[in-house]
Amino acid sequence: MSNDIFWERLEQFDEVSGSKVLALRDIAYLMNCSLSKIANWEYRYDDFPDGSYILDFGTPRYDKQEIVSWLVEKSIVEEVK
Repeated sequence: MSNDIFWERLEQFDEVSGSKVLALRDIAYLMNCSLSKIANWEYRYDDFPDGSYILDFGTPRYDKQEIVSWLVEKSIVEEVK
């Protein structure tokens, strides 16, 4: 996935929703990958951010800044300088 696409999608997400939390499906959209890939990261990585925001129907939500920081820390996306 292009690093630029991630940052463009994140900016669009911010403009449209203004939300500070993400569902797994939002992370998959931002990363342009499957929901199952994101769920696997959540399962496999002990340091994957906790889904501490439970909103609708018990769906966990993740702090957007924690997710972005984790993706950069893992070198999954490159930080914009």
